[in-house]
Amino acid sequence: GQPSGQVIRADFKTFQIDHNLTATARHTFSPDISGSLTVGQNLNSRSFRQISVTGITLVAPQPFDLLNTTNWTPNDSESLIHSESYFAQVDMSLFDRVFVSAAARNDGFSEFGTSSRRHWFPKGSFAWNFIQNSGSSSGILNYGKFRGAYGETGTEPGAYSTLQIYTSGISIGDAGWGDALLINQAGLGGLAQGGRRNQPNLGPERTKEFETGVDLGLLNSHADASITLYSDRTEGAIFALPLANSTGFTSIEANAGVIRNQGIETSINYRPIMRSDLTWEIGLNWSKNDNKLVNLSGQQFVDLATGGGFTGAVPTAWYGSSVGVLRGNDFARCGRGLVIDGNDIDAACGNAPKGALYIGSDGFPILDPTQRVVMDGNPKWLGSIRSSVTWKKLTVSGLLDIHHGGQIWNGTKGALYNFGTHKDTEIRGSSVVFGKSWLPGAVGGPGAGQAVTLDESWFENLGSGFGPVATQFVEDASYTKLREISVAYSFDQPWVHNWGFSSVDLRVAGRNLHTWTNYTGIDPEANLAGASSRIQGVDYFNNPQTKSFVISLGLNR
Repeated sequence: GQPSGQVIRADFKTFQIDHNLTATARHTFSPDISGSLTVGQNLNSRSFRQISVTGITLVAPQPFDLLNTTNWTPNDSESLIHSESYFAQVDMSLFDRVFVSAAARNDGFSEFGTSSRRHWFPKGSFAWNFIQNSGSSSGILNYGKFRGAYGETGTEPGAYSTLQIYTSGISIGDAGWGDALLINQAGLGGLAQGGRRNQPNLGPERTKEFETGVDLGLLNSHADASITLYSDRTEGAIFALPLANSTGFTSIEANAGVIRNQGIETSINYRPIMRSDLTWEIGLNWSKNDNKLVNLSGQQFVDLATGGGFTGAVPTAWYGSSVGVLRGNDFARCGRGLVIDGNDIDAACGNAPKGALYIGSDGFPILDPTQRVVMDGNPKWLGSIRSSVTWKKLTVSGLLDIHHGGQIWNGTKGALYNFGTHKDTEIRGSSVVFGKSWLPGAVGGPGAGQAVTLDESWFENLGSGFGPVATQFVEDASYTKLREISVAYSFDQPWVHNWGFSSVDLRVAGRNLHTWTNYTGIDPEANLAGASSRIQGVDYFNNPQTKSFVISLGLNR
């Protein structure tokens, strides 16, 4: 922060042109066989421009304008991406029971390396209605479909990853909380070569996925169920591999990884009441995904970007683990075969159970210097429960989301511990016993059960979120969230027709109304790098999910 005040004025512009040209031909070969052919082209251009100015040192407390500051730092960046795609798809229908589709797409992106500007992506699917749904169907099973599909998709690299770039406006800090020195000084500008080395042969990430499943209609249309099994393999996953500083760079982006995903998705819907004036539907969804990094070009791990720049809890892709974990250190624990400063930790633990916290002779835990995976933000499974009741023209519905398992690093708590501003740090100066009144759990070692005083030195070193031990701030990320409750009513009275409408739909909804969780932070769903990032479960002064209330009005003619 800036004690003397700071004003940031920024302008962000995103502009996109998207052109699609398609042609479709259909033909009926016989009463039981028909098909279609679709060919097309897509052209896309995306541009982004950011212009911002940061002014520091306010002349007067108000107003918050750049002209009311004494030092200005500009920031100007832009990107431009072009893509060109061609595609074709054939669909066949046989006896109104068997459906077959095959397609191919050829993509060219400006982000691809010069060695291969274009890439092919095929796909195909098959579906068989082994039980047809009809009005006369009755009994337990009245509809059934088996389906399978294979497809390949690509993700393009980031803009300008294939080029060697130079940047301006770089600042060099003191590796702490002090001031930074800008490369532009005394009216003289400067350019610096970026730390990332260009990769001219960079290609897309290619994901090959196979899935199969069954859809069922049950109980004379009072229920339906679906189950899907899938397995995908992402080849050429793009990671920033580290380079020796002697090269003049810190990293190079490369198609360096292979990621495997396997999982199951299920859903079931039940309608216990189906009358003309009253219906009630209940829906359940459950899914589980197993994610693993199975190849990393000989590296044990590579770090991922989050915008946080953490050193004790580093977002990482770790070979053999899920993609998007935190690496860091733990306290020394029993049963790990550790020898630290010549001390055999397991021998000193005595009969303490495996995983027990080792307590040194001074009554404090000690650092385990081994780098390891300390947090995995991927959930064990996801689920949801929804219900909807419609009585005449009134509909009331609700949705409950469930996130079970996974972990989250409470970096906010760790930072507040370091500065002594967290409620927990009010204990400083008091006597505690590790394993009992502080960090409860099994302990072992010569100092087990010994009372010690927690003071500022503890919270600024091993007990700090800026220290090396990240595990003490890792928590269970499970939660259940009341995602939405809504009430809707459809008006179709004569006064509506007099206004020229067939009906008017009024809906009132509330979203993210309540969260049930044992997480001590602000929101276990929030993530520093965003929902689409490869790393999940990083909480560092994040904003929680927005609680909102929405009133919508639909006019139908």
